[in-house]
Amino acid sequence: MADESAPAATTAVISSDEKNFVVSFIQFIRHKVSANQCTEDQIEALEVAVQCMESAFGLTDANYAFQPSKPLLDVFIAAEGLPSGEDKLPEPTEAEIAEANKLKEEGNDLMKASQFDAAVSKYNEAIKLNRDPVYFCNRAAAYCRLEQYDLAIQDCRTALALDPKYSKAYGRMGFVHFLLVRLCTL
Repeated sequence: MADESAPAATTAVISSDEKNFVVSFIQFIRHKVSANQCTEDQIEALEVAVQCMESAFGLTDANYAFQPSKPLLDVFIAAEGLPSGEDKLPEPTEAEIAEANKLKEEGNDLMKASQFDAAVSKYNEAIKLNRDPVYFCNRAAAYCRLEQYDLAIQDCRTALALDPKYSKAYGRMGFVHFLLVRLCTL
């Protein structure tokens, strides 16, 4: 007999729009892979990310019939108003790059010590000096450990806007989406 005082298990409701969004993202990933724009390691990481997203969002072959009117990256760039051409930020100096790398390493050490808030601060300082996609992706990992998933996704998106070939950001963003779906099913 079931325990009537136990909370009922809930199932995450994922709308067709949300599934279409995920399918669009997967199509973007598959395009990058098929266009030979990725290394073997990147391909492997992207395949894992796709599998996680398909599982987390319950995608079937029928979901892949969806064809967006515009490629997802174009929609993202238009929505974010990312700078282009002369509007980009000035390139960091060698000294700024070196200092930013030092700060990133300090952030990495803080992550290993489970000091996630302090790690975020170090990555923030590094990003002020040099908008390297690695710093955003590392900060996304810290946000993930702090369960600030929206900020983690935002940082992954920024990393990908800076370097669309940065496979670690795809994998991390897929993992964060997986965690979010998992939280919804608890």
